[in-house]
Amino acid sequence: MKAYRIIHLAANIIAFGLLGAFLIYFLFSFGSLPDTVGVHFDPQGEPDVFASKLFGFYPFAAGFGLLGIFSLLTFAVNKIKNPGFSLSDKGNRILRCVITLLLDLLKLIWAVFFSVWTYCVVHEIGMSAFFTLTDLRNLLFLLLIPLIAVAAGINDASKWEKAYLADAEGFRKKKRTVHIAINAAAFGALAVMLVYMLIMYGGLPERIGVHFGGDGSFDVIDSKLLGFYPFAAGFGLLGALSLCSLAVNKLKKLGMKVTADGEFLIRLHITRLTDMMKFIVSVFFTVWAYCVINQVGMETLIPFVLAVLFILMLPAEIAAVIFTSVKYKPKNEISGNV
Repeated sequence: MKAYRIIHLAANIIAFGLLGAFLIYFLFSFGSLPDTVGVHFDPQGEPDVFASKLFGFYPFAAGFGLLGIFSLLTFAVNKIKNPGFSLSDKGNRILRCVITLLLDLLKLIWAVFFSVWTYCVVHEIGMSAFFTLTDLRNLLFLLLIPLIAVAAGINDASKWEKAYLADAEGFRKKKRTVHIAINAAAFGALAVMLVYMLIMYGGLPERIGVHFGGDGSFDVIDSKLLGFYPFAAGFGLLGALSLCSLAVNKLKKLGMKVTADGEFLIRLHITRLTDMMKFIVSVFFTVWAYCVINQVGMETLIPFVLAVLFILMLPAEIAAVIFTSVKYKPKNEISGNV
């Protein structure tokens, strides 16, 4: 917790200090600015509003306003007795830390954003010299979504724990059923598409589109034999993930100092992670194969949605494993076995 407090304090000092330093910089530069300056920027980062230089104070009003709101939210998160999740006391503390660091990250991002905005106003240049609003959106997506997933993973791990301790045998059966269903669906979908490919193969031209560019259209035209590539890649990845899942469940020890219950739950989290990855792989290569067989482009929304699922899933399961390993760490430091 000491490291968390240091990070939290440092993030706030940097965020407020950076915006404060640029406010001083703007005040020193104010007299030399022309009466009319570019004070707002379009999504491409170019000035689209020219007004009195007094409006150059806008980024500070917005910046300090957002920092203040995030600080109030942080205060509220740490003062609310029950965040509304079914967690243990330790789980609640971890969740509060995650949310606090998430808000600290937002403070840093917006402090940098409005500081750059001020610099561009003073020097009368576009923000595109540094980044565009699309870049900022992508950054927020890449950084914030995983942190939200971490909080969700911690809450989920606590629910698993309670369900397992309440009815261990029933819990095991349910998880086995879900595991079998996901694997059957993943392998089955790709297998059905392979049968479809074999049926349609004779009617395909000798040269077909077999690979897709960033816009979803074909960028490689080659022999129709290469139309079997998505099946080779898909079944290969499904097999590799299945081996990983098997290895995790056959290892005598996971290398973590946890009790027997903790080790069992950690194995389940890792198994679910590989199962979800199988689902993503299966959907992606099944759609790929369908597009190859019918010679149509792949909708770019499909890989985007699958990428979002992966970004959500991976940190959530990692957080769940860490939470479980902390929760079930034996007091005598002896590693538990399943």
